[in-house]
Order: sequence, then structure tokens, then C-alpha cells
Amino acid sequence: MRPAGTLLTGLFGTFVWALAVVHGGAGIGGATIGAPVASADAERENAPAAVIEQRHARVVDAALFGSPLADGTVPLQRIASIAAANLPKPPAPKAEVMLLSRPQSIGAGLISFRGRRVQLAGIDPVEQNQLCNRDHGGTWPCGVIAATQQRLLLRGRSVTCDMADAEWEGTRITACRIGSVDIAAWLARYGWAQAEDGSPHAGLTTTARRQHLGLFGDDPRRTMDERQDPQAFSE
Repeated sequence: MRPAGTLLTGLFGTFVWALAVVHGGAGIGGATIGAPVASADAERENAPAAVIEQRHARVVDAALFGSPLADGTVPLQRIASIAAANLPKPPAPKAEVMLLSRPQSIGAGLISFRGRRVQLAGIDPVEQNQLCNRDHGGTWPCGVIAATQQRLLLRGRSVTCDMADAEWEGTRITACRIGSVDIAAWLARYGWAQAEDGSPHAGLTTTARRQHLGLFGDDPRRTMDERQDPQAFSE
């Protein structure tokens, strides 16, 4: 029976030794076979403390922010994109015009339409009762003749004026044309009205005055013989 007991004792010892090896326990004779694995909590406890750097914020000039090459002396300019630059320009808005059918001439620079008045822009209107001086004394009815010249220009034709509609009260000041002829410019060119200060027709009035046309000349009703003998014609 002793050999059998010895065999059982040996087998039991071998079994205990195998369990110690599997579970990372101790080795034979007290020698260490495997070191235990440290847990995550132990690693966090042994980790070095975080270091916070103490740095001062750098002051940045607002004028240089976003462009380190700019010196701040030249203001930034917005440049249109290439796509926007190549886009076609929108058409200019058309001026609103109104066709006045067969207006009447009531004075150079003044026309009447359905009981209302239109004053041509850019010139001083000439009332029909205005008188002008003759070269050799006396006066002549330049206002009536100027209105007649404008009436001959109109000749019962329609006039196009820069206005949105034909409904207004009192006197409307605007530009009017017969076809492509600006009526105010025509009157200033031939001296039958005087351009206002700063008007685009001022140069026409200067030329008419220098050439003694219209209001700046003599009575156009006089014949050549009457002009040579001033005493032969009188009002």
C-alpha cells in the first residue's frame, strides 16, 4: 500500500503546481513565475500630473489681422469676382414718356394740353406780352413772335414729354420733343428763348446772342428797305 500512497501524493502535488502556473501564482521554491497585470485605476493614480503653461496673450492689431503682409496704411478694397465682372450689365431703365396729342403754343417755352400747362425744362419761358428793343429805338412784340415761331414748329403735331402720365395739376416742368428735336434746345438755338443758368442749353443762348438771333436781334418783320431807313417803320 505504500507505493500507491506515494503515487497519489505525487499526482496531487503535480496538480497543485499546474494550478499555480495557470493563475500566475508562485513558482516552485518561492520563485516568481509571472508579474501581476496592473489595473487601469492604478495606472491613472501613478501617472504624472498635467502641466499648465502660463503664457500671456499676444495683442494683435485689428488692422493687420487676417493679412500678415499688410502694413495698415492702405485700406482694404473689395474686388469684384471674375464671374461677376464677366456678367452682362443690366439694361438701363427706360424713361417714362407721355405723348401729348396736338398741344397748343401759349408762349415760347410754354405749351397747353387739355387745360394744363407744360413748361419746357432748361429755358426761361417768354410770355406773349414781352417786348424787345429795336436796334434804332422803340420796341417790338418779341413775345408774340416767339410764341408764333414755336407754334409753327409744333404745327399741330404730337409732342413727347418726360412724364409718367398726362394727369397733373397746374404747370409741369419737363423736357419735350417732336421726334428727335428737343423743343427747348431749338428755341435756345434760334434765340426765341433764353437758357436758364446752368442749363445744358446755355451755349446755344450764347451763340444766338452773339449772332443777334430771335430776342437778341431786331424786329424780324422789317423789310430790308425799312432796316436801311429806320424812320420808315414805326409801331
